[in-house]
Amino acid sequence: MFLTWLSSSCMVSAFCVNPSLTYMALTARATDFVVKGMKRKVI
Repeated sequence: MFLTWLSSSCMVSAFCVNPSLTYMALTARATDFVVKGMKRKVI
C-alpha cells in the first residue's frame, strides 16, 4: 500500500498573504505525480 502525506511544510511562512491557492496547487501537482507513477507502475 502506498501512502502519501501532503502538507504545507515546504512553505517557509504565510507572511501577509493567504497561501491557500499555493497549497492547493502543490497538492494537485503531487497528486498528478503519484497518479502518473502508478500508471507507469513505478510507484
